[in-house]
Amino acid sequence: EAVVSTQSTGEAEHSINKENIESKFDTRSATVLLRGVGGKEINYSFSISNLKESISPSECRVTPSKTGVTIYLAKSSSSTWGSLKAQKEEKKDDFPKMDKDADPSAGLMNLMKHMYETGD
Repeated sequence: EAVVSTQSTGEAEHSINKENIESKFDTRSATVLLRGVGGKEINYSFSISNLKESISPSECRVTPSKTGVTIYLAKSSSSTWGSLKAQKEEKKDDFPKMDKDADPSAGLMNLMKHMYETGD
């Protein structure tokens, strides 16, 4: 599919006017601001960065409904997304090798030194 859509729902009795919607789309992020929603004139914002894949900003749009808005993100390529955001790559920790013949306290010190250096 060439489009990813997400919905933001609010109070059912208040519809959102098109004039009160601000949106900004970049190739890897989207920001939507809803101004003056409801009887209390509340502002809502929705922002997502680091999208899984790139989008075509000129083809993206926000459509108001009676209960919120639908945000359409036009994908640059028609690949399947498992999620909106890119997954963080998990880095493998290269723990120091334990020497069977070495002093056990030296191994513990090496492990603590590694944790200090890597920030864990």
